[in-house]
Amino acid sequence: MATDDVDDFLANIGSRRAQDAAGASLDDTSYLRAFGLRLMNARTRAGMSRRLLARESGVSHRYVTLAERGEGNVSILILRSLARTLAMPLHHLLETPAAAPFDHITATLSPAQIAAAQTLLTRHFAPGANPARAHRIALIGLPGAGKTVLGRMLAEARGVPFIEFADHVATATGQAMPEVFQRFSQPAVQRLERRVLEQLLASTGPAVLAIGETVPTSPAAFTMLLRGCRTIWFRATPAELVRRAATHPAGRRSAADLLTVLATHEDSFQRADAVLDTTGRSLAESLAGLIALAT
Repeated sequence: MATDDVDDFLANIGSRRAQDAAGASLDDTSYLRAFGLRLMNARTRAGMSRRLLARESGVSHRYVTLAERGEGNVSILILRSLARTLAMPLHHLLETPAAAPFDHITATLSPAQIAAAQTLLTRHFAPGANPARAHRIALIGLPGAGKTVLGRMLAEARGVPFIEFADHVATATGQAMPEVFQRFSQPAVQRLERRVLEQLLASTGPAVLAIGETVPTSPAAFTMLLRGCRTIWFRATPAELVRRAATHPAGRRSAADLLTVLATHEDSFQRADAVLDTTGRSLAESLAGLIALAT
């Protein structure tokens, strides 16, 4: 091929590539803008500012800003860091959600009904996908419900470790839980608890876990707990909770505060696999009921 012919050939290739790029630019721009919107929505749902997301993920604030504006074509490793910090699968950031098979049903449901449907799906399908779930028992409820005392007894009866979740959260920060709540905002505490819970579920076999009331109030953390453990809600009447709060180590929290948490997040607690009502029951009666529910 003569030199002129080679130059013409390369020029034609360059022209075609330019045309292809021009044709794809609109789609690329739309995709990046859609991705930026998904990232911004995920960050907002997590209660995080751009600066906080940048700090938690190790990604620069400039990258986060450009990405949300649809102006940043960031690397896959940066995307992975962002997704991990937001506690969501990477593909949820990358892909435009397709219509789900049950969209026509869920569109008419209330938030409480959707939560109940998710619980049913988790109960019936998650155990098969995660065999360890049946051997990890998570006890949830408000302070004074008996999770720690009965949890230790259940763990001894089953011959498995007992894990006080709050102790692991405190260890992760080097501070007692009251100081954790004073120092960090609620979204920051929820992110911390989610990371600690993820590590526990990845490293723990059969066990009994006592989980405080804050995990069920975090949708991402509670969904993770439901998928990883058989959950039992320690329920008591408001009057019983108020009475116990006076003698419980967490009694520094007002009774009104405890009742507000119960009233606000009762729907979340009801997503547990089973319910143990400890109102008016002796320790022996509650333990017998717990053993039956955990079997």
